[in-house]
Amino acid sequence: MGLLHNERSSRARKKMHSIMSIRAGYDTWSTTYDNDENITRDLDSRVTEKQFANQAFQAVIDCGCGTGKNIPFFAARAESVLGMDFSAGMIGIARQKEVRSNVAFLEWDISQPWPVDSASHDLISCNLVLQHVERLDAVFAQVRRCLKPGGRFFISELHPIKKYQGSMARYVRNSEDLTVPAFDHQISHFLQAARQHQLRLVDMDEAWHDRDAGRPPRLVTFLFEKI
Repeated sequence: MGLLHNERSSRARKKMHSIMSIRAGYDTWSTTYDNDENITRDLDSRVTEKQFANQAFQAVIDCGCGTGKNIPFFAARAESVLGMDFSAGMIGIARQKEVRSNVAFLEWDISQPWPVDSASHDLISCNLVLQHVERLDAVFAQVRRCLKPGGRFFISELHPIKKYQGSMARYVRNSEDLTVPAFDHQISHFLQAARQHQLRLVDMDEAWHDRDAGRPPRLVTFLFEKI
């Protein structure tokens, strides 16, 4: 019994350390994130803009908005935009950059229940963030609740193949290569979470950066619809 307790305590400490490391990692990265060379970040912006170039929305949630790289794009196409992120450093930068009256920010852990009205948004976008969330179903449940009927859920995520090849969110600080912890999510895990929460798959695609010729895809994207 004591051994089992110790094993459970060790797992709990490891889990807490991972969560704290993710938050601390992005807090530290926030000061240089926008200016660092990052072709995954840049490709994500391109595929998001291509996906929604000719669409308009009433209310959008940018879930895990970071420094707000996609906020201007959404703000130009929506009556209101809510950016959520659990990194105080990241969302602090986003607030400094964004002065539009139709944009609001919330420092929040998206794996916890959201302080957002049910059936209130017609688009929720999650970009390069779900790799840092252990339980996909926790996020999908909130997405399902907060979307209007017929609302869309867009995911742009690092392709699992890239993860297997060693690609992870990383940056350099004081000549040290720092990696932000991430969880393993297969493509099937996203599809299973969507089915569990009655979100219909509308589209799925893969994306390559110009530098990725002859290599596996860098990103995988999903577009789901609330049934």
